Amino acid sequence: MPRPDAGDVERAVHAALEGVIDPEIRRPITELDMVERVTATDAGVEVGVRLTIVGCPASDRIEQDVRAAAEQVVGAGNAVVELGVMTPAQRAALTERLRG
Repeated sequence: MPRPDAGDVERAVHAALEGVIDPEIRRPITELDMVERVTATDAGVEVGVRLTIVGCPASDRIEQDVRAAAEQVVGAGNAVVELGVMTPAQRAALTERLRG
């Protein structure tokens, strides 16, 4: 069976991430620009997620939900989730968008 195209895997994972809801803001993380990157790898996929603040109380839940969504596409154990933090400019842009 041919290996799926990396772009197809990345698009499918990104689509799956639309179902991951930030537990505090109650909106999909894809709408909140929290998904920094989705990169297909030989082993599956790597997903970079930007949390709104350092020490985000929902970080464990978000990480678990992102991993579960990605693994629906690439299979159990084949997703790596890397958590980062938004820059002040990214956080300000998010605040403006939520107010708008």
